[in-house]
Amino acid sequence: MLDAIGAGLTPRVGDRDWAELWRESPEFEETLEEIARIKTEAIKLEKGESKAASSSFATPFWYQLKVVTKRSFVGLWRSPNYVYTRVFIHAAISLILSLSYLQLGQSMRDLQYRLFSM
Repeated sequence: MLDAIGAGLTPRVGDRDWAELWRESPEFEETLEEIARIKTEAIKLEKGESKAASSSFATPFWYQLKVVTKRSFVGLWRSPNYVYTRVFIHAAISLILSLSYLQLGQSMRDLQYRLFSM
């Protein structure tokens, strides 16, 4: 693509820019008409009919939460080594900290050790 528009190593293909060709094409005119139609329809809508007026988001919170949670679980399912490593690290750190301060007393220093382990 870069070679075709002249930004690559070779000079541009043809004597005209791709931007010029696009601006002169019938698809460009159709796109402009479609944008104008969408704008006029949006202006005609009353605020009460507009979904955007009732909420600042396109979908409800619970639907978004469900989709994002599912996506996160799929991502974790695809990388089990990462999940196993996290579980092992959490278990090892909690075991080391809990065994380090297993038989603490009730003094001020022991209270500081407990707070440190938390």
